[in-house]
Amino acid sequence: FAPVGTLVIDGKVSSRTNVGCEMTVDRAGEVGFHDADVHPDLESYATVIGAGPRVLQDGRLCQQTTDLHDPNVLGETLRTMVGRQPNGDAVILVTLGTASLGRAGMALLAAGARDGMLLDGGACLTLYYDGQYLITPERSLTNLLVVAMP
Repeated sequence: FAPVGTLVIDGKVSSRTNVGCEMTVDRAGEVGFHDADVHPDLESYATVIGAGPRVLQDGRLCQQTTDLHDPNVLGETLRTMVGRQPNGDAVILVTLGTASLGRAGMALLAAGARDGMLLDGGACLTLYYDGQYLITPERSLTNLLVVAMP
């Protein structure tokens, strides 16, 4: 299996696409977002994860124009999303029911985020915490977002 979106691990580009949005984490741990068709110096980041459309930018819901055409992405489905609060903290949310792109953006706003994007959802929706699955994926996963506390 290969990742669908851009993937950078420890500054090394594993996969590169021009689709969707990318979450960047710099070497100081700062989280940012940009559209995948913008070409930053990817090697300058510790981590880059490319995924679904951006749903929140500068505290506003994004227009639902996207280069993604998959009805499973654009329709109502289970969602995983990541955002950045004004103080720089990241927030990760999953839905327990289906949500549209707009509702996903509103959930990030309600959690205090000003910027955010979707990660994989639907059958890939997974949440693993403290040694156990809280939400089990329905299929094999090609990549993961792991948050580890020092």
